[in-house]
Amino acid sequence: MLCLLLLTTQLAAALNEKEIDRVSEKWDKAAPPSTGAWYTHKLVVKTFSERLAAGSPNWVEHLKERYGARRKCLSIGCGDGGVERDMVRAGFCNQMLGIDLSPVRVGKANANVPLHLRERLEFKVANGETELHGKNFDMVLFSHSLHHIDDLESMARAVQRRIMSDDGVLVLQEYVGPVRWQFSEQQLYLMHSILLHMTQKYPDRAGMLRKCAVLWDGKRFKPPDADAVKADDPSETVRSNMIVPVLLNHFNLIENVQLGGNFFQWLLYGCYSALEDEAGNAIVKEMLEYEMFLVDEGILTSDYVFQVWNKTGTLARRNIKGGGRRWPN
Repeated sequence: MLCLLLLTTQLAAALNEKEIDRVSEKWDKAAPPSTGAWYTHKLVVKTFSERLAAGSPNWVEHLKERYGARRKCLSIGCGDGGVERDMVRAGFCNQMLGIDLSPVRVGKANANVPLHLRERLEFKVANGETELHGKNFDMVLFSHSLHHIDDLESMARAVQRRIMSDDGVLVLQEYVGPVRWQFSEQQLYLMHSILLHMTQKYPDRAGMLRKCAVLWDGKRFKPPDADAVKADDPSETVRSNMIVPVLLNHFNLIENVQLGGNFFQWLLYGCYSALEDEAGNAIVKEMLEYEMFLVDEGILTSDYVFQVWNKTGTLARRNIKGGGRRWPN
């Protein structure tokens, strides 16, 4: 789900040489998600898919139906290129260029392009901020990549002024929660509440639930150690909480889908493959409903979002309760 994203010269300047090497090595070796990852559980996938698709068969078809087919598309931080292949296959993008600074990931992406798509889909090693010019792209995508960017302002200016056409759209699938996952006391308390509720309701799973709650110390939830997060990957969620405020200074937000994700990677870390029986599905379903209720009612700010931005004009302002879909007031 994540990709390597040293995408700006400013990020490189902000890190020392050892840190740059560590980030590069981490994402060069990044493995596909395991079946135990929170976002691979079938109920999580179903919930997210329904919120993204908004009545269409899937989220890419939704983009195509709502915004029309795009002539020339760019994905910044493409990783292995799965999303980009889907966009071309579906006819949302006639031409797609995916860029990343990881030669390993770009090599994998190109190796996985089907023969019949090779004239329409290309991946290359490039720096999005400094190497692209001409305002030729009428769709620019960041898929779980922008939260690795330190100099968001420079990246936003580059997309607005030099990369995206005047009638283009900026599509974002992104983590926009707290930097280094330093969650608020409110969110930690709510995580504690749902854990206690589930251990009482499902006593036969209580031991597993407690063990899987990686931020729970036996008494309460604590945020991850910020220094440890930075040591593992200096770019991880480096300014994630500023993504939306920075983009609002350069673009118009025209579609905003709240996806939640606030609890799941922390409450059931690595346990989802063991929660696919009837009782396990009931646990995941109840947690999803609880989280979506808190997000839709504005009690929690969603950590993950799907958004579409443009340069001028806005769609009709709407606010659909319960659908996780929000437009600016």
